[in-house]
Amino acid sequence: MHFIFIVKWNQPKYKKQQWPKSRRWIVRSQKYFKQYKLIEIFNDVDAKPIGFTEGNFIPGLIDLEKSKRFNKYIDDTINDNIAEKDAKDFIKSCSVCNKEGVNIDEWIFAFSKLFAVDQPAFEKFIEDYDQAVTKKGKLKNQG
Repeated sequence: MHFIFIVKWNQPKYKKQQWPKSRRWIVRSQKYFKQYKLIEIFNDVDAKPIGFTEGNFIPGLIDLEKSKRFNKYIDDTINDNIAEKDAKDFIKSCSVCNKEGVNIDEWIFAFSKLFAVDQPAFEKFIEDYDQAVTKKGKLKNQG
């Protein structure tokens, strides 16, 4: 799902004093869209979240197998050894609470750091995921 924000700057109802506020709204909306896109990707990778236990929601966890599966989903040419090495590196660099996997908070934090340091790499990650979804469908719907 893509959102397109169209602001007609030349319409008389917009005064020059309102332009910066409108621009800030667009930037803020794009940031929220990217955050929700990350949550969508996390939920797709974590096809079977832990769910509810005794009335408390237990968030999912991307472990080694899920991360390896995601690497193969994004890149058809990757072999098992490289996919596993990349998955281990990802978990090692992103996990804080549980060394066995990455939860949603750690996922968003890791990609927030990536966005701040290397925005083109962040955009490429989103673009690669969108291309894989267009080509193959959602990861959680794969066998």
